[in-house]
Amino acid sequence: QAEEEVRDAHQRLSFHVNRMPLAYIVWDTDFKVMEWNPAAERVFGWEANEAIGKHSHELIVPADVQPPVDRVWSKLLEGDESSYSLNANFRKDGKTITCEWFNAPLRDASGSVIGVLSIVHDVTEKTQLERQLQMAQKMESVGALAGGIAHDFNNVLTVIFGFGEMLKLRIANDPKAVSDL
Repeated sequence: QAEEEVRDAHQRLSFHVNRMPLAYIVWDTDFKVMEWNPAAERVFGWEANEAIGKHSHELIVPADVQPPVDRVWSKLLEGDESSYSLNANFRKDGKTITCEWFNAPLRDASGSVIGVLSIVHDVTEKTQLERQLQMAQKMESVGALAGGIAHDFNNVLTVIFGFGEMLKLRIANDPKAVSDL
């Protein structure tokens, strides 16, 4: 009965992992893929049989991101209970994406770290929309500033034109002065 309960629990867990919308990756202590769910296939473009056994650097971590990723990795192997990072990653097709990473060390019965579990969310579209919103807000601010400056400039021009018209009336009898004005 206990074996059957464990089997049922394992089936339910496998069902959830395979159907979850977030990438689920299990790494060994050498930073090589041990498990790769269908969402990881969608996010990164690599099928599970292509990804399993590969090091993260040859799969999804760009060279410029490797040093900070390696620092996070070291902390996880030392037992840091959880970590979060937001960084660029590569897809199989070479496209760069932005991902949120939620990581936790996996331990054996004695408490030794035997790997790392990563849950990954592709936030590329979200970050692009945030950048577009920030740009739109900057443009709105520049527009408001330009509008304010134009308003102030128009106020000064109105005064200048008003004095010009008054001068024009004073020198109406001198066509050369009117032309110069």
